[in-house]
Amino acid sequence: MRSYILKVLACALAAIFVVAAFVLSIDAFALFGTRLIPAQRFPDSLRMTTSGDRVIKAIEIARIKEPLDILFVGSSRVAFAFDPRSSFLAIMRTYNAGLNGSHSYETGKVVRYAIDHGPKIHRIVWNIDFEEFFRPLSVEADFAQSGFAGTPLALGYLRHLLSYEALRKSADGAVSALSGGFFPYVDVDGFYIHRRSDATRGTLDYSLMPRLRNFYPHYVFSGRTRYTDLLDAHLSDLDATLAYAKAHRVDLDIVLMPVHATRLEVYQIGGLMPLFESWKQLLAQNLVDAAKLPGGGSVRAFDFSPITLLSLEDFPRANSDEHTRFFFETLHPGPMVGDMIVARLLDRRMPIDMPGFGTPLEQAVAPERFAEDHAKLRSWEEAHPELVAQIEALVAQERVAAK
Repeated sequence: MRSYILKVLACALAAIFVVAAFVLSIDAFALFGTRLIPAQRFPDSLRMTTSGDRVIKAIEIARIKEPLDILFVGSSRVAFAFDPRSSFLAIMRTYNAGLNGSHSYETGKVVRYAIDHGPKIHRIVWNIDFEEFFRPLSVEADFAQSGFAGTPLALGYLRHLLSYEALRKSADGAVSALSGGFFPYVDVDGFYIHRRSDATRGTLDYSLMPRLRNFYPHYVFSGRTRYTDLLDAHLSDLDATLAYAKAHRVDLDIVLMPVHATRLEVYQIGGLMPLFESWKQLLAQNLVDAAKLPGGGSVRAFDFSPITLLSLEDFPRANSDEHTRFFFETLHPGPMVGDMIVARLLDRRMPIDMPGFGTPLEQAVAPERFAEDHAKLRSWEEAHPELVAQIEALVAQERVAAK
């Protein structure tokens, strides 16, 4: 009996060893530096991901040793917009910690983790979205399994070495690489490559105007009362993170990302534009007060959401080979926009000249600025009656779904 148990144990250990050896040889998540696949078939700069990517990004931040010029944080709008390898950002040392589905409460924890466990950080660029203020102060499911929540990083390594998901994804990567090359959508610098991501899959017309449930969840329509209840809690949590950054002498720039005209039209038709504007005003005052908190770091806020030529660019027809320069679809701006935002923040020449792009938030919330945007949106509506009608129908559908 004892001999049988030892044989079973030996077989189990051998199986574990084989699985670990195979996973290490593929190194699909670029965590171990052991990838044996040639770079032309599986580039060293790319990796796969699991769940929401929070476990891996916590490990990556903790492994950075050299000081960072900029850490980018926020939602998928950050993950797709700031490419550390772009010709503009490559001259600096940056990391993109943007996370799919993230919001300010979760991002605040990422900021504090990076300050405590990462390298010295000179500047943090933090995107805050209007829609996230309709969500409870909570985190995504995989956040609790990550270093951001205090889970030991060793467990993250183990999860990506000895799990069914690690084995499955390693096998997928190996087969794809041997079949002609494997090019996943996540860069080891945290940037998400949109054209290879899940956002471009499926039968929806992502280039024109996707269904709102994909990019404008129904809780925005159903949660106006909840928004009022959550507003103070969100702002208080934001203040706590800003105070933490200032106390650690880290400069922090809050940015409101560009919003395409199609999305502004959703606000307009959905009756949310007054709420959007009052939210900006409250956020502006809150950040002015935060800038006066004690500490050596600075707090600034810039609004890139007012209408410019960037947000008025028309999307190409469905299934065409054409692409816009600035937006992938109605929600996500691309890396050209990210470069323009950083140029504005650092007072450098923009890759593309764009008058009015990036206004200090306290100036952007003046009534006359709102009036200018209202006039621009009316002009856009007059030029796009069919698209306006489509958005009206989509908003009506989402209102019904939200009840």
